[in-house]
Amino acid sequence: MQSLADIIKRLHVAGVQFVLVGGIAAVRHGASYLTYDVDICIPLDRENFRKIAASIHDINPRFRQRKEIPFELTDDLLDHLQNLHLITDLGPLDCLGEIKGIGAL
Repeated sequence: MQSLADIIKRLHVAGVQFVLVGGIAAVRHGASYLTYDVDICIPLDRENFRKIAASIHDINPRFRQRKEIPFELTDDLLDHLQNLHLITDLGPLDCLGEIKGIGAL
């Protein structure tokens, strides 16, 4: 769980705008729940995505569903992203643009 906390700290230090959701958020509110990833809801803008990329660049980020594609946030990709599912050396990171029932950040 410490490695997942390290991901959150990196995002915070980089100035990423996000709300922590999912299992880690539940644990922080007292639930006894085991989680294996970091889930965040984020504004879908280029600056925020670039801050995410900068905060995790040294922990080997890879696209979770397409590990064979090098992790690079091109302008074309940024124009079409709604969610970003990554795996890093510290664990998985899911960046969600909207959560059904709650909406966008």
